[in-house]
Amino acid sequence: MCGPRTTSREPGRGSKRTLVAALILLCAASAAAQEVDDPFAGVEEMIVTGSGTAALLAPTNTSAIAFDASDLEAYGVDDLGDIAAYVPNLEIRTSNATNASFFVRGVGLQDFGANASSSVPIFMDGIPRNPSATQLVGLFDIGGLSVLKGPQGSGNYRNASAGAFLVQSAKPLHELSGFAKVTTARIVSVDARDANRYEYEAAINAPVFEDWISARLSARYSHENAWWENGCANRFPLSPFQGTENDVAVPGRSIKIDIFDKDADLCGETVETGRTSPIAAYLPRFEGEVDDFAFRGQIRFSPPDTPLDLIVRGEITRVNRDSNGGQQIGTAVDLGGADRRDYHEEDNFNRMTEIINSLIGTPGFPRTQNARRKIALRQVRKELYKHPLDPHPYRGDIDSPGQLILDTNAASATALIDLDETDIEINAGFVDYRKSERRDVDLSPNTLFPSFGNDQAWELYGDVKISGETIGDLPLQWDTGVYTLVQKVEAASTQELGILDQRRNTTFTEEIY
Repeated sequence: MCGPRTTSREPGRGSKRTLVAALILLCAASAAAQEVDDPFAGVEEMIVTGSGTAALLAPTNTSAIAFDASDLEAYGVDDLGDIAAYVPNLEIRTSNATNASFFVRGVGLQDFGANASSSVPIFMDGIPRNPSATQLVGLFDIGGLSVLKGPQGSGNYRNASAGAFLVQSAKPLHELSGFAKVTTARIVSVDARDANRYEYEAAINAPVFEDWISARLSARYSHENAWWENGCANRFPLSPFQGTENDVAVPGRSIKIDIFDKDADLCGETVETGRTSPIAAYLPRFEGEVDDFAFRGQIRFSPPDTPLDLIVRGEITRVNRDSNGGQQIGTAVDLGGADRRDYHEEDNFNRMTEIINSLIGTPGFPRTQNARRKIALRQVRKELYKHPLDPHPYRGDIDSPGQLILDTNAASATALIDLDETDIEINAGFVDYRKSERRDVDLSPNTLFPSFGNDQAWELYGDVKISGETIGDLPLQWDTGVYTLVQKVEAASTQELGILDQRRNTTFTEEIY
């Protein structure tokens, strides 16, 4: 209660006066606050609109980490594989530019096959990207992205043991707007070839018919120059090796042509007497080129004074890249030695030769070549344990460099119907892809076990969700729905077994309903 109050003049009356003054100020502030009008007085319903982040659609009991468009741009995220650096307990492992395995809180599926459905479903605009080759979604013109940590107990990703990714593209708006972004970079390295990188992204948003229809077009193009050197690059076909009785066909880096007195092998491959080198002619010297593009078109129907909000989308993407390269280190006799076809990595071979030459003439050094080789390899192994012993880490010897091409087509539609008592959400989509890949899996100049693969799949998906907050006069939140998924995968692969002179073919078809 606030009001006048009298005090007697006693010792310490200064502190009492201060207290009285404070009480008077407090009462005045309280009265002033009561006189200010409440801006939300009489408001029965408040609608909070987010920035398009998909987590707003998730159940309230879901553990989620959300990113909006500005976050993704600031972090430099190009695809889902880049998200792991910013989400705790998320690990993404990739085998190439299209296939990945996702682990959330240690739960996931370590499988890169064409029919490997991830434990972490990926939803793009409400449509699951169930085929594994389409799960590394290219992120361009994105409105929001959320990582839901599992296990999930509701929604069309129910029973997802690890969690789910929800990706939402930027929606068309009833206004004229757009953006264009150009990113250029140059990789300068003392170990690899200097390479340029280019990336272009653009989007335009425009009204088509008053406030009824709007459209949005977006595109992205990425290019990276080749930077990885192939020691087996060749500008001419090698002639057959015409051996004589005095010639000894020794695999590796020691075959000599009698007339020209030079190596018959190009990069350490095995060349048998009277046969042509298995290295193909005119191989490019540098590998690692990237040439990707993507287009997306959207049209939105949202007539005023109606409960309908419909978005129809179409998307085309292509991934065109050189296959992964590398350099193998043999283990014959010891680490750093040759492989089963006596291919010896050049840097290790040169180091072994240096060791042998430095020990020639020393007391106790064996005279036989094999014994000298074992001693040198033991020293090479010790050095390999200490440091890589590879002054050219981005150089290798590959006889059949390959290429990966993935074409993906997708079409989807999302309809939101906001009725008085209920809300209806409808998602429908179709995803189709074609993929081919050739890889030199053995990473050597010999034909040991290169692989060739082709796979394709299509998916048809649809769901309907109905929800409300009352049943009659009873305030009860409820939701129900139905979904369907039909998918067909066809795959064929060939594995060369050069040592056994065999070829293994594998084909399979999978259908999911």
